[in-house]
Amino acid sequence: MKNKFLLFVLVLLCLSARCAFGITVSSSPHDERQYEFHVLANGLKVILINTPKAQTSAAAMMVNVGSMADPDEFLGLAHFVEHMLFLGTEKFPTPTAFQQFIKTHGGSYNASTHSEKTQFYFNIAPGVFSQALARFSDFFMAPLFSPTWVDKELQAVDSEYKMHLNQDDAAFYEISKETSNPRHPFSRFSIGNYQTLGFDKNKLHQALKTFYETYYQANNMVLALVGPQSTSELLKLAQLYFSGLQNKPVPKIKSEVLFDKNVLGIDIHVKSKSEKRELYIKFPFPSFRVYFKEKPGFVIRALLGNEGPGSLSFALKKRQWINAMQVSYSTLSNEQDEITFYCSLTEKGMKNINLITQTLFGYINLIKKQGVPKTYFDELKRMSNLEFQYPKQEAPLTLALHFTDALQYAPPEALITHRYWDASLQLPQNQIQAILSYLTPENMRRYIVSQNERTDKESKWYQGQYSVNKLSQHEIKALSQKNSGSHLSLPPKNPYIPEKLNLKDNVTQKKLQKLILPGVTLWHQQESAFKKPEADIYINIISSCNLHVPANYLLSSLYTKAAQEVFMQNNFQSAFAGANFEIANHLRGITVSLSGYTDKQDALLKKLLIKMRNLKITSTQFDLIKDRMRRALVNYHQKPLQERAFQDLMMLLVDPAWHPDELLQTLKTLSLKDLEKFSKDYWEKSHIEMLVNGNYSAEEAEVIAKIAKDNVSNQKFAEFQPPYLKIAKLPKNSKKIQSVSSEDGNQIAVWYCQNATADDATVAKTLLLAKILEAPFYHALRTEQQLGYALSTNSIIVNKVSGLMLWVQSPSQTSAALLLRMQDFVQRYQASLNKITQKELDSYRAGILRDLREPPKSLQEQSALLWVAIEKGDYAFSRKEEIATALEKISVSDMITFSNQILSPVSSVGQILVFSHAPGKNVEHDPIFSLNSYRASATYFPEKVS
Repeated sequence: MKNKFLLFVLVLLCLSARCAFGITVSSSPHDERQYEFHVLANGLKVILINTPKAQTSAAAMMVNVGSMADPDEFLGLAHFVEHMLFLGTEKFPTPTAFQQFIKTHGGSYNASTHSEKTQFYFNIAPGVFSQALARFSDFFMAPLFSPTWVDKELQAVDSEYKMHLNQDDAAFYEISKETSNPRHPFSRFSIGNYQTLGFDKNKLHQALKTFYETYYQANNMVLALVGPQSTSELLKLAQLYFSGLQNKPVPKIKSEVLFDKNVLGIDIHVKSKSEKRELYIKFPFPSFRVYFKEKPGFVIRALLGNEGPGSLSFALKKRQWINAMQVSYSTLSNEQDEITFYCSLTEKGMKNINLITQTLFGYINLIKKQGVPKTYFDELKRMSNLEFQYPKQEAPLTLALHFTDALQYAPPEALITHRYWDASLQLPQNQIQAILSYLTPENMRRYIVSQNERTDKESKWYQGQYSVNKLSQHEIKALSQKNSGSHLSLPPKNPYIPEKLNLKDNVTQKKLQKLILPGVTLWHQQESAFKKPEADIYINIISSCNLHVPANYLLSSLYTKAAQEVFMQNNFQSAFAGANFEIANHLRGITVSLSGYTDKQDALLKKLLIKMRNLKITSTQFDLIKDRMRRALVNYHQKPLQERAFQDLMMLLVDPAWHPDELLQTLKTLSLKDLEKFSKDYWEKSHIEMLVNGNYSAEEAEVIAKIAKDNVSNQKFAEFQPPYLKIAKLPKNSKKIQSVSSEDGNQIAVWYCQNATADDATVAKTLLLAKILEAPFYHALRTEQQLGYALSTNSIIVNKVSGLMLWVQSPSQTSAALLLRMQDFVQRYQASLNKITQKELDSYRAGILRDLREPPKSLQEQSALLWVAIEKGDYAFSRKEEIATALEKISVSDMITFSNQILSPVSSVGQILVFSHAPGKNVEHDPIFSLNSYRASATYFPEKVS
């Protein structure tokens, strides 16, 4: 007994030491962050991350329970519990106490429910992190589950469900659930609505409590705390606020396999609402999570997704069967993983789905026969090792969410290293072959998606049209033809894998400087702060061709899409080696961007520009790209209602901007000859404006600039500056109304009020007002009135023109009624705005200032910010700081005066209203019928940022 007692004491000491000192997580030598893992006395697993340079602190709590645990009589209960935890706790009973606190201090929050997990998370200023955690932790110890709010929040869940009624993605997901094993909980409806949750309020209230008490236990949760605080400080916060969590045994959810043999070897035909042609081939198999070091599934994904010569993608595109292809590897459940082959089909591809499938199996059989090339696996390891050596500087909230998930896949000490292949690891051929054995016609679920599929079933909740056909033995045998992979080959050695990766220690030029060369304006910065041997190159090719007319804009789109596609198809190896390139059109030119490791970057840039300059587009390529663009424009009408409403608003504010229907009519008239003429004219006379930022000296940047000049400008320099965007200046006392059609019963009202002056002070006040209104607007119209799930207040800022936007989407109210509710809110809340204190104003201001002054977290983010400034003509690169300076000067009286000017019932500011209406019906007010006449009569603010 004495020995047993001593053993017991030793165990307690070990556990105590583990909690006090934690397990150090292995990380990169170049990673400045510190990581620790702890288990509190109540069993709560805690991940602590000190990020010294972070401007915010973040927390994420993952509960290991999701919709698969819903009781049969209350489908959607896990999702509903997630909603209810935000609506008051014992210590903080006000339903919006947490939300108001977070928003007041410039933070953000959210939650999400998945099949087997539920996540809650927020970020906020470090100085009030402790106070936020006090409110957050009470979610998991003492939620109120007030019957009053249960009844109200039911409407919010129902609105969330109805938001997706007309969306293909929601219908597709439901069909995949309905066609799974009916005895597995995944097969059931999971989001919930009034029908599945609201039939008996008393039983629902008890079910909420039972579900929460059963699964929301400390040993069933993972907490991540991230911020500039030390790991010891973060541990104290975890112990202070989360040691009180209960720790009771949690029942294991037992179920059959998600996809059994009865739902495998099948075709599922899905009729889409939008115009699309898609093929999904999914292969489920037992979980390989235990092999997190070897990652055999990711080796297969990389190999199947290769796009170089001889690859599956290359072969399918060469036959003009597909436009694009992706291969993904995912976890379906704790028991099953899945590899998905997806491709966007051409019309020709729709007629050859079996041949596409045969080619896929031909490539799979090739891998089975020859095995994964050791050189390819070594290249994967090399790129993985570089990623580990030079880690990304991710935002605290991103880190918190990632690390709560990571414990599902790896032990604490490997929470970081599990994502990478160790350089000494041997090729896991046995595990790879084991997964490949499941990649067969008998084990596949093949989805064919288009508007023309023949169907005989309708999904229950989202009315998705589909049919299911079991493949016969004859069909399965035909898909497995042995000669279907004879034209395919595994990847050769990659010549672009980086080798010379030396950081320049002696940085002589730390600020951005402008260099003028013949035909080139070069902006250069030798950046060493991120300690990566990388660089970003942006090249804007400016031509005298007018891109402010629809035809030329569309031709530039067709040209850049063709160039991107051709170059990607022939240079996938460079992309594999970390060289990211993009060719994109915009209203001020065509931009070529290249980022990645500097080794061999100059040779790749030259190759890219030569290919682009001498691009020959075949009639077949032109037809395929034009058809893709056509479908994208046609499908505008199937986009979510709020997305279309916002796009229509911007179309009235910005010139040039064209409605998709307008672009569609122009596109129909364009031919290959038009594109060839446009290309010749565009390159005839051009000027280059470019940015080189990263691990290059000024002399090396000039060499890069010379490569660009020699392969773009053709020695004819057009010193031409295209016009900037024009922003419509709405007349005082004007009210413009735009109409947008609603296809699914939801309605929206967008209310935009524009400031008459375009200056930094007005922009700053608009940012501040939108932030002040955000939480009370949400509480009044969403929580209290339950008008809908989606609504917000936003500041709209283009150049220095600012405006305030309020919007609500609802499944139950007309757009006119929604506007009245918003106007009523503004009138009632004006009294509160007039009483705002200096302390409250400073809290809101601090969050915006932090966002404006937060330094970029990566070289890519920094380069993107610099390039946006260059594109806008902001050569002082001071736009954000100017707004921040103006924001610091705003007084309480300034804010009260401004809010009364823009929100007063007798305000004279120009307004735009976007109202929805049912198909075939107009809104209650006179809408804008002619965009051309609207633009002809419009007046505009000065074009360029001053």
